[in-house]
Amino acid sequence: MREIDDDSLQILTGSRSGDAVEVYVWYDGQLALEEPLKVAAWKASWDDTRQIKGAFAVDVVDPSGALSPWQPDDPLGVGGSVLQVLYNVGGGGQVNLGWFRITQAQPEDTWQLRLIPHRGYHEPDSGLPDDMELINVPMGSIVPLDCEDLAVNIKNDRLVAPESPRTATVLSELGRLLEDIVPLNVMDGVADEAISKSVVFERERLDAVEDLVGRLDAGWRFNGNGELELYPLADRTSRWQLAGGEQGVLISAKRKQTLDGLENMFVSDGTRKAKNAKGEEVDLPVRGIATIAYGPLRPDGPHGRFVTFRSSPLITSQTMADKDAVTFRDNAVRSRTIDLEVECLPNPALETGDYVTVVQPVVDGGRVPLVGRVKTMELSGGNGTVGAMKLTVTCDAAMVETVLGNGSGRG
Repeated sequence: MREIDDDSLQILTGSRSGDAVEVYVWYDGQLALEEPLKVAAWKASWDDTRQIKGAFAVDVVDPSGALSPWQPDDPLGVGGSVLQVLYNVGGGGQVNLGWFRITQAQPEDTWQLRLIPHRGYHEPDSGLPDDMELINVPMGSIVPLDCEDLAVNIKNDRLVAPESPRTATVLSELGRLLEDIVPLNVMDGVADEAISKSVVFERERLDAVEDLVGRLDAGWRFNGNGELELYPLADRTSRWQLAGGEQGVLISAKRKQTLDGLENMFVSDGTRKAKNAKGEEVDLPVRGIATIAYGPLRPDGPHGRFVTFRSSPLITSQTMADKDAVTFRDNAVRSRTIDLEVECLPNPALETGDYVTVVQPVVDGGRVPLVGRVKTMELSGGNGTVGAMKLTVTCDAAMVETVLGNGSGRG
């Protein structure tokens, strides 16, 4: 979760008003404007399935028209300006929601034509009376901004040439690749791993970062302080309970099933170094395969074979390919099954990757606590307002099957 004080956390589960966002614009490490932006409609969203996971869209109200950007280095331009988004909890404190780089600005300027006296002025063939001038008077602007989290800076900073690791471990190599771009924050519980010097990173720096994180039992996200944060996937501690009722925060919960994501055969490809008959060093392919061998999703059952592939420059031996295929399979199974689409009161401290408890009503009249991982999150509002929060919560397969086995979830 993002950093939040105890009083504000307590307020989140009660009746409250006055929640709002506060947005500051920074350029080159300094405040570009002393005052926060005047904000109309806004939306912050996070999706753990995207490479650039966080996005922020906002309509900035500019009564004078002075902020309407023309050049990339204008405060609301796309040449490096970053928005710091703060969430004010009504009756409580403040939460750092995140830092987002402006990637698109599309100002909507408003002008009014006015005829004014201008002594000695004459505009030939204009039809205007002598000593009168027609001028454009700015009536203000609305500046819609599209922004992305700081992963966009990693994506833009592509590797000029292929390179191999220059350090001995995954975490130290991540620190090297991210140096002078974004800070790295490693949470407790994330264990480091050794890395082979034979690995080659091609052009995409962000792909290399994701490949490295994939070697760890960890996920990654940008936290409220603008740091690339590594968090342990093994930590399934529930951070918040979403239940209905007078003192609850749950508004509605729906569920969805799709065929996508029900793969049962996992193939990991890589290359290993070997010498041919002439003694020359060559690259040979290696492939590891792991399957879901039992249950309704087995390859020889009604579900059929559903194959998925991944390849990585980090796979440099048959042993590593076999191990990666098993990890590939286990991670996929762990991220299944049922997505709950939840609408609830806003909690700005939640992050994708956090676990929450959704107290789900079932057909026998009872309520079942389902613990799941936040996969997507959306907050939105207007000037001084915040609407309901929308979450996609992915629940564990074994837990859902246990509930259904008890008959609680079936009609």
